[in-house]
Amino acid sequence: MTTRWHSRWFALALSILSACGGGDKGATVEPLPAGSGVYFTNGISGSDSANFYRVDAVSGDTALQPVGDGADGIAQCPAIAALDLRPDGVVLAVALRTAVILEADTRSTLCRQLAPLPELMRAVAVRADGRIHTVSTTNKLYQLDAQGRVLSSTGLLCPAFAPTCPVTGMDFSPDGTLYAIVSGGLWSRIDAASGQLTTVKSGVGLSDDFDIDALGQVRGLAGNELRSVDLAGNPTGHAINVFGGTAFASGVVYR
Repeated sequence: MTTRWHSRWFALALSILSACGGGDKGATVEPLPAGSGVYFTNGISGSDSANFYRVDAVSGDTALQPVGDGADGIAQCPAIAALDLRPDGVVLAVALRTAVILEADTRSTLCRQLAPLPELMRAVAVRADGRIHTVSTTNKLYQLDAQGRVLSSTGLLCPAFAPTCPVTGMDFSPDGTLYAIVSGGLWSRIDAASGQLTTVKSGVGLSDDFDIDALGQVRGLAGNELRSVDLAGNPTGHAINVFGGTAFASGVVYR
């Protein structure tokens, strides 16, 4: 099927689901099995649909994931801004061009709408208790319940030396700290209650979405490379050059 056909199908599915107040309650998205590895998505310029790749963390070899057959409220994923894992292993995604949060199957490139959002988002992180956090394109931090309903919102407060601090990726560490990458490569912490950003380290070499695993290992994207750092922002291991147009990479998840 063509990208254009999939894009129209997903847009139609979203409009029907929104009119009904949400996704098809009978539709389910399977969790990403433990040991699946690293997946990323890239937003090809001008495309309204996502591609997902699985990357070998040693060789850097990547495999484009197939597009499955959509049904019952599930369709090919639209272009994605960011990804994160729920505690149950289901991947959550925020769309790049539509104000929605989605459940995503990265192995079959299929998505189900979880809920509409008040504005476009560019980052998403899920706390250990299932509480969802997103950051909008206007740099506002939202807290959502497990069903994607807005509980609170607050504007992010930049460090004193940074007049602007657009967040391009975030995730929770095992101890519950919310970390973020700010445009320009600032590795930061966010106080979710106040919205205050605190810079941990500058120039960490990450530029977009990242994932923190259960051991505190950070895997993040920077152009055509997958890089690893620790929670202090120090490089660990070596950068992996990945193929597939990843200069536009916009989401990464590991399990």
